[in-house]
Amino acid sequence: MERSMAPRESVGNIGVVEKYDIVVIGAGPVGLLLSTCLARWGYRIKHIDNRPEPTKTGRADGIQPRSLDLLRNMGLKPAIMAYEPAKVYEVAFWDPSSGDKGIHRTGTWASCPSFIDARYPFTTLLHQGMIERIFIADLEKHNVEIQRPWTITGFKTDEKEDSEYPVEVNLAQVEGSAKETVRAKYLFGGEGARSFVREQLKIGIKHKDPIAHVWGVMDGVVQTDFPDIKMKCTIHSDFGSIMVIPREGNMVRLYIQIASSTDKDWNPRKTATEEEVQASAKKILQPYNIEWERVEWFSVYPIGQGIAEKYTLDHRVFLGGDACHTHSPKAGQGMNTAFLDAQNLAWKIHHVESGFADRSLLHSYEVERKKVAENLLGFDAKYAALFSQKAPAAKDVEAATQQGAEHTKVEEKENDFIKTFKESCEFTSGYGVAYNPNSLNWSSSHPAQSSAINPKGNKLRTGRILTNSNVTRVTDANVVHLEQEIPLNGSFRVYVFAGKPATTKQALNDFSQNLTKKGSFLSTYLRSDIDQVSYHERHNPHSHFFTFCTIFAAKRTNIEIARDVPKTLARYSDHIYADDIRDRIVPDAKASSHSKMGLDEERGGVVVVRPDGYVGIVVGLETGSVTVDALNDYFGAFSSKKLGKSRASFLKRKASQELTHNSIEVIEPLQGEEMFEAIIGWFWGALEWFRGRVDLSYTNMSYSNIDVVADEHTQRAEVREDGSTAVKRQRNKSNNRAHTRTSSQQRQIAPTELNRTGSFSEEQLRMRADAQWIPPAFGAPTKHVEREIIVISDDEEEDEEEVPKPIADSLRLPRSPRPPKSPRIRLQPVRIQRRTSVIQDGSSLHDRLADLLNLDDDKEDENGRSPFAVSTRAQEKIKRDAEARKLKEKQETIRIAKERRLTRRNPSNRLIHTLEDKWETIISEALDRARKNGNLPITQSQGGTPLHYKDFVTLLGRSAWLNDEIINTYIEWVVEAANEFAKAEAKAFGEPIGKVPKFIAHNSFFYENLDKKGPSSTQRLMNRKKAPGVSLLQVDTVLVPICRHSHWTVGVVRPMARTIEYFDSLQGSSNTFIKLMRGWLKFQLGAEYKEDEWKTPKTGCTLQMNGYDCGVFVCTNSLCVALGVNTDCYNGTDMAIMRRTIAALLINKGFQGDFAWGLGVF
Repeated sequence: MERSMAPRESVGNIGVVEKYDIVVIGAGPVGLLLSTCLARWGYRIKHIDNRPEPTKTGRADGIQPRSLDLLRNMGLKPAIMAYEPAKVYEVAFWDPSSGDKGIHRTGTWASCPSFIDARYPFTTLLHQGMIERIFIADLEKHNVEIQRPWTITGFKTDEKEDSEYPVEVNLAQVEGSAKETVRAKYLFGGEGARSFVREQLKIGIKHKDPIAHVWGVMDGVVQTDFPDIKMKCTIHSDFGSIMVIPREGNMVRLYIQIASSTDKDWNPRKTATEEEVQASAKKILQPYNIEWERVEWFSVYPIGQGIAEKYTLDHRVFLGGDACHTHSPKAGQGMNTAFLDAQNLAWKIHHVESGFADRSLLHSYEVERKKVAENLLGFDAKYAALFSQKAPAAKDVEAATQQGAEHTKVEEKENDFIKTFKESCEFTSGYGVAYNPNSLNWSSSHPAQSSAINPKGNKLRTGRILTNSNVTRVTDANVVHLEQEIPLNGSFRVYVFAGKPATTKQALNDFSQNLTKKGSFLSTYLRSDIDQVSYHERHNPHSHFFTFCTIFAAKRTNIEIARDVPKTLARYSDHIYADDIRDRIVPDAKASSHSKMGLDEERGGVVVVRPDGYVGIVVGLETGSVTVDALNDYFGAFSSKKLGKSRASFLKRKASQELTHNSIEVIEPLQGEEMFEAIIGWFWGALEWFRGRVDLSYTNMSYSNIDVVADEHTQRAEVREDGSTAVKRQRNKSNNRAHTRTSSQQRQIAPTELNRTGSFSEEQLRMRADAQWIPPAFGAPTKHVEREIIVISDDEEEDEEEVPKPIADSLRLPRSPRPPKSPRIRLQPVRIQRRTSVIQDGSSLHDRLADLLNLDDDKEDENGRSPFAVSTRAQEKIKRDAEARKLKEKQETIRIAKERRLTRRNPSNRLIHTLEDKWETIISEALDRARKNGNLPITQSQGGTPLHYKDFVTLLGRSAWLNDEIINTYIEWVVEAANEFAKAEAKAFGEPIGKVPKFIAHNSFFYENLDKKGPSSTQRLMNRKKAPGVSLLQVDTVLVPICRHSHWTVGVVRPMARTIEYFDSLQGSSNTFIKLMRGWLKFQLGAEYKEDEWKTPKTGCTLQMNGYDCGVFVCTNSLCVALGVNTDCYNGTDMAIMRRTIAALLINKGFQGDFAWGLGVF
């Protein structure tokens, strides 16, 4: 979204009040996803959380299939999977055995059965803290940082005080005295069940059922002989119930029933110790054993269902997530429901604030999401009751599994257990979410009414997620997931299922042409920067609010974009597909995607999907304007502007009625752009009425500053100093000519249809006007107009110019509605000097040529030189020009090289390669020698520090942490190679090689010393590094390895670029490092330190996948920075190879030979 700098204003003596688009309270899943969406779309966000850091332990851990679809659509799925989360494909059921023999397995079934047709038929299990860090890292890329630990202390909404930023929010530091007051357009409360925002709004919680159960939850690493510990299990025994949830990193979560309302000593506030819960688990799991290696988190909680009475009161302050609804965690819906709350609100705020939708669109947030929460609470209560009651018989489990897989449509009586199973499968997967009919979700009561809507055979349900399908992308032959092709970019997704090209050719052309007509939903919301849109823009070349996909029911080899796709749709070349992939759901279909949607494989149809992936409307693809008219009516139900015929003809019809009937009607008040359009529309309507009643073939109008339309250009008549104009002068000239026409002759050559406008119907006039209107950038090609220069002179003997058409002729052209302005060519009077052969300095042309060439009558002079040889002076000039050109090229090369150093790029090849066999042998032999002789060093650092076997064990040992010696030595070799390369580059450019090194590496003790003793303690060190004081500004990069709390990170200071960066493979906070570095720079540079010059870009890096590779990431990120490549150009799975590579390089003593600097990278 195009946005300017956020405004600021001074308020009395208080100072500057910051203004934000939205203030978000709480950095849990709902708040983070909301901020992530809005930050990507360009909004200014204030986001606070009352915790000092992201979630450490416990809380949510299950990502359902629908939520994984969403995260993939946001581009975050790879980061999730990088943590290697647990995946649950099946659920196992265990029940009591006969004869007091403990428990036995009674059956299993799919977590997400095949009849749901999920793209990812499993539940992803990952610690909430890791999920939070992924969102936080994405926010930092968009310059949004979570302010911690801060809390909200109050807020109020007053549109009279500030209509644009009506919400005033008071904030305070949790552990400190700092306070802050900001203003915002919106406030969002996502701070959990004990929401301060909800309490201040006095919104109550309605509890569905009284508390009936108390549960304990425990995360830990266990040793057990229970066979299904890696699966999700529900276990019932004579001693109680357990739910088993596998987790990442060999952990498991156990939900253990502590108390029930059926107990004699029932107490809803009952608690239990960690040891008591473990003892209960051991009893329930008999005859299997279980022991805990460690417990990471433990809690006891009661189960209850509650929902907020309102989600908002004024559509300025909103609630979401646990602040709105609470329920049992066993269904795994808390975080997933929060995700969809945030997504739903984010795109609606975006469309309102960007001017596409009316503010009433925000009313649908509560209507849609509260209904989903109510359904969730009803399901959760039933699910919890099912879990607590006696287990089902094995035959019921088997029946449920078979019927779920077959997805039979036969109406048959099902027992309660089978019904609940099917409901739970759909609901727990996330695909059970359905929004009721409203302005976004079409129904028979929707304002859009057309015979083309909801075509026969349509299987899609509005308000439900779009069905998955596979298609082939025409441009590159890749098989892709159609529903994932358009990212979460805030746009409506218009899928044009084009059927057979031969059948739908005319309908597709009509659809494209009607899209470009004035008043269509696309033309009305064109981008303001459409002329500057990049050629490579895939999704939004025309509008920020619509992305088009075209899907043909044909083989890819039979589709030609230039032949089969109209120009408007062809602009979305990366979104043109062949529906030629077989699908198991519809095995007999020739076009599976068409068939799954229920659209005719010959004639196709158009599916509009909301920005959040839910179907809005389905329309048939028909000839004429029927399809686009239906879509105009659909979007017009909630858009901020009138669309379609109503918009195109409203103003003209109103003006004509007022003039003809002299009637006065009360119409809705217009403002801004609509007011301007109303005035223009009234003018052209009046002109049309006037044309029908008056002969305009000749008029004696006075011309001063009007447009003259003639031939194929528009000339602006400018008043000259003598008071005349170009129009007057042209008219005077024509009057002096012998072929002056009479008024009657002029009338004879006037357009014959001039006085026939009154005979056309209103519909014909509208169609004629629409046919002439072509939107910029994607309409029909305009005829090239040659620029003309008309010289207006007082010389009467010049050739006569053709007389422009009279103004009356121009007025006869149909001009309602008014066409868009076209570029005008201003024609200024130009005075022409008579050309002569005398040069202005007095020399003749012959003298000037002779100065350049040696002209002689003889063919050759005494030296044998040709009479046309270049003179000595000319040769010297050519030589000087060549030297200047070489110097300029050299300077440009140096400039490009320096700019390249200030940025990073992806390497052309893999950064990390598997070692050759010879180096594996060298490493093994070196380790063997050192193992036999413990005092024998394997290698040494650049400064001579020996590295022994014990050091290499930290590098090559299993699950080992790198020690200081390995990291410091590797970074020293990186810096040494980078400096040598910098010297060679300077020498090649002919630049002097300074005494100050371009790259500096501090050891791991520098940061600790700086933190404890202050910047003055580093002065002697900087003298040894040859970069004391202001000479530091000549340094390209300073690397600072850091070890804090047994975790390695690396900081980077780039004096030449004036940046401070921090690379943490666990995405930790950079605040402390940046603060220390600013203090250090201020001390080193003194008066040369300018605070505002030093930037802190939020540069990301590859995420760590375990708890021990952090040191390897420090070495790899240091290498990337020194090479000038992106710090996310490698994978977390490369670290095992990188460990071997570091060992080989240390033995090789630097970047030489097989490890030459940059070898294989560029």
